[in-house]
Amino acid sequence: VPVLIETLRYPSIDTFAYYDHDMAKELAFYCGVDFPDDQRFQYETWKKWWDANGHQVNLAQNLSIMGTIKRASSFDHEDKGIPLFEQLMRQHPANMVIRNRYKRFCYEWINHRLLTRKKITREILQRSLRLQKIIIRLDPEDREAKAHLAYFQKQMAQFKKSSEGG
Repeated sequence: VPVLIETLRYPSIDTFAYYDHDMAKELAFYCGVDFPDDQRFQYETWKKWWDANGHQVNLAQNLSIMGTIKRASSFDHEDKGIPLFEQLMRQHPANMVIRNRYKRFCYEWINHRLLTRKKITREILQRSLRLQKIIIRLDPEDREAKAHLAYFQKQMAQFKKSSEGG
């Protein structure tokens, strides 16, 4: 891990595009910690954290978590991945990496797998609404997520109104 942290000192242009962003994501998995966007990709942030906390990192546990997250993200329906994330959340409630990846999982299902369909049905909106509620549960302060929730609720109300004939 210290070697990976050290590589963050080299600008992306010297290696390949977005290396430092990809490496920060991997370091978060390995270490079980994540930082706000304004610190996540900084060598100094990771170095300072590792020097203070590296001795406590349970690499085997974090690799197991990483494997579960990758498995949850590989399914063909979000209902198969959600229970794996929920189990991880129960087992590791303070792990921000799990929380952030769960939010990302829900976001990607909504925006890249559901709302990109040719026809947005009631079922697609219900699934999107469910995922959006999970995002808000994971991050109650996310104003954008709340706006998206209101959008889905409005769309569902329109579906209900049109199906009732008025």
